Amino acid sequence: MVIVDHNKNINRIISRIKGDPNSFDPKVVGKLRAVEFGNPANRKVKAFPTKPYVYVTTKESIQRTSYPYGISSGNTIPSVTVQYKISVVSTSKSKTQESEKLQYDLLKNLRATIEADPTFKTVGASPTDPVFTRSVLNQVPWEQDTIGQLVTTVDFILLATIGSIGTIKMPTVNGGVAIEIISEAPDSEIEGYSPQLNDKLLVKGYAPTGSIRSKNVEIDHISTITEQLRTLKRTRKPFVLTSVDIDGTSTNHNAIISQLTSNITNIDKIKTDLIQYLIIP
Repeated sequence: MVIVDHNKNINRIISRIKGDPNSFDPKVVGKLRAVEFGNPANRKVKAFPTKPYVYVTTKESIQRTSYPYGISSGNTIPSVTVQYKISVVSTSKSKTQESEKLQYDLLKNLRATIEADPTFKTVGASPTDPVFTRSVLNQVPWEQDTIGQLVTTVDFILLATIGSIGTIKMPTVNGGVAIEIISEAPDSEIEGYSPQLNDKLLVKGYAPTGSIRSKNVEIDHISTITEQLRTLKRTRKPFVLTSVDIDGTSTNHNAIISQLTSNITNIDKIKTDLIQYLIIP
């Protein structure tokens, strides 16, 4: 069961930002002056020229995943999706080109800081536990009521997954370390049939020859892992695949990869890999 600890998660994001000198330094003009928990309460008081603040809080919708009420007892929520808002509030005494360039540099550095580790592990400390399974900045809008004004606000929206719906593990892929599944299609089992011929070699019917079971899973696209998957597919040799289902059940299968597709991505989309593998009886 996933319990979302917003206080812990927000504080971890704040620690990440404060720990990166490229984004945060109260003594350097053009870098973040402070990083605070919550919403900007009074932007005009809290904002300073070329030394902006950052505020971290939840978005208007705290959680995106719907709880599956009505399922049988004993089942728990394996993962949820949450959204965090990282607001950059700053002022500019003059609407000059240099001021705008300075702000864009700050946003670029802050984005690199946030995206450095999608799981937000503790940096240089123990324990190094992640708070997210995966995360991505999926929106970076200007706040409409501050566009063109002295006080400007940009909101980074961090979309994060907490918990897991399962993993797959293959001996020669990712060093044998389990890979998180983003989504999983239903199991399918297809009957194989062989044509039955008469004396004139005409098809008179079909007889079942066995069942073929296939699974389709989606994972994040990482180029090194994709190449390892392609190599494994080209060998056409069975391997032991260990899968952990949504309920935590671990199973070993003899399998082969039958299809591997990398999603074509737009500039603002996440690239993923779709893997179809056949389970050999």
